[in-house]
Amino acid sequence: MPIPTEIINVWATKFPARGDGEWVTELLYENKVEQEQLHDFIKVTENNLFKANQHVSYFVTRVQNMYTIQQDDEFKNTIQAYSIDLQPGDFYFHQSENGDFDTFTAIYQQAENRILLFEWHQ
Repeated sequence: MPIPTEIINVWATKFPARGDGEWVTELLYENKVEQEQLHDFIKVTENNLFKANQHVSYFVTRVQNMYTIQQDDEFKNTIQAYSIDLQPGDFYFHQSENGDFDTFTAIYQQAENRILLFEWHQ
């Protein structure tokens, strides 16, 4: 991934145990990120649009379900404040391990010239 101009820790599990937790991080770029800089990212097209958005939706749903009891307003506000719908021309990367318990999803949104990272470590 290209080196960002600014890194914003958007949201994180309040009391992670043993390195477990969930994180949302925003990487901002001053200059336009070129496709060559997005190694291993997949370009979003009409054909893979649903699949690309599904990875972020899965992360959001898991966090919302986990924090139902606590009603984590910070997370709700975070998700509402960040447009996470990918569009054709954007890029995404997804990797999972342990039967989808550990996931890492990165999305590059061209309009915002940013990469959002969604990390889940169980």
